[in-house]
Amino acid sequence: MLHRENELRLSDEIRLQLRDPAVRAEPAGWLAVMEVLQRRVCREFGLSEEVGLEAMRCADSLLPNDPEVKEISLYRKYNRCVDGPVVPGDAMPCAALHPLGDLHCTVPLHELLDQCQTDRLVLVAGSYS
Repeated sequence: MLHRENELRLSDEIRLQLRDPAVRAEPAGWLAVMEVLQRRVCREFGLSEEVGLEAMRCADSLLPNDPEVKEISLYRKYNRCVDGPVVPGDAMPCAALHPLGDLHCTVPLHELLDQCQTDRLVLVAGSYS
């Protein structure tokens, strides 16, 4: 499945889609193209999308010592995530957070911590840049 995903990803058809200005204008445009591609691969292999997507997206976890999986898996190949300098037990750095939908407004992280009624705060954050 990973070979087929890679083959399709490099095809002229998909490359044209990725160059489409409408796709490029969407924040998750290329991801939407990849999802359609992966769902197509699931159908080609006769798997439910749920099972097939999980297999492709978790291939590195399912086969951690397979060098071919590490090389070909889209999620592994283009993963640019790295561990940051903050470790459990460190004091939280002062950071400006942007609420969803208002990029011009910021809220200092410490302000959120001060408003908490408990000694624990779970902060879920992400980036689509």
